[in-house]
Amino acid sequence: MLTKKGKYGLKALVHLSGLPAGQLAFVNDIAVANNIPKKFLDAILGELRNAGFVQSRKGKEGGY
Repeated sequence: MLTKKGKYGLKALVHLSGLPAGQLAFVNDIAVANNIPKKFLDAILGELRNAGFVQSRKGKEGGY
């Protein structure tokens, strides 16, 4: 059985994998589309980034 953190992480990865190559997604968009608390998703995506599962870009044009 997965924890909520694990389920949310998988949902985020599935969301990102469905995007066209090169397209970025904002954390808020991922959170709303998958009914995930934004603050929790920020932390999860940070861990996934540090582990090398996702890439991020900072700034106004940033995202995952």
